[in-house]
Amino acid sequence: MDAERFNKVYLNLPEAERKTTIVIINGSNITWEKAFNEIRKKTSLGKTIYGKLLELGAI
Repeated sequence: MDAERFNKVYLNLPEAERKTTIVIINGSNITWEKAFNEIRKKTSLGKTIYGKLLELGAI
């Protein structure tokens, strides 16, 4: 998981955009902020989110 790739996108988002849902995983809405925290902590959810964002072409 390349957190730098995610960070480049995340840090260039307007603050309001960071609160929007970007993906739904296991019935939970994941915002950019939630994704940032999970990826930064290197959790299993963070790895799943990162993979999904790559798949969707969001990062």
